[in-house]
Amino acid sequence: MKRVLAGLGVVVGLGCVAYALFAGKTDEELIRERLAELETAIEVGGEPKNLAVQALQMKGTFSNLFEPGVIAHIPELGSVRRGRDELAALATSSRNYFASLDVDFEHVHVQIDAAGRNAEVDTRAELTALGRAESVPRREARAVRFGFFKHDEHGWRIDSVDVGDIAE
Repeated sequence: MKRVLAGLGVVVGLGCVAYALFAGKTDEELIRERLAELETAIEVGGEPKNLAVQALQMKGTFSNLFEPGVIAHIPELGSVRRGRDELAALATSSRNYFASLDVDFEHVHVQIDAAGRNAEVDTRAELTALGRAESVPRREARAVRFGFFKHDEHGWRIDSVDVGDIAE
């Protein structure tokens, strides 16, 4: 009986090692990680930092998250934004207007094309924001559609963002 248990333990142990070595993350898991990175990047709060330092950090983070020619449609901005540098500048400037800003992507639905190179992600963005001149945080929910493209060397990056109107 001890030999059977020992043998079973060895088999289970080897299976766990093989899984850890050969089973990578799925494309959906990698895309969800990118969304989590974006949530963290655009969060506002804590001690204010030097604006130049923030701009450099945001530009670096956005270069990993977004395609250089990303196109973003955000209703409040009135026009389409093009390029990750413009989005990084916009995210950095949000620190001038908000004492705190938190975005959580919920109900994430990922659809990857058959070739495994493009994905559409539909999600609901829950925003909680406290303006510099406000005393009560505002909460809003928005439907957001992200387009992703998969690079061989850079992995998944966002190539389009379409923010919907305020959800009821």
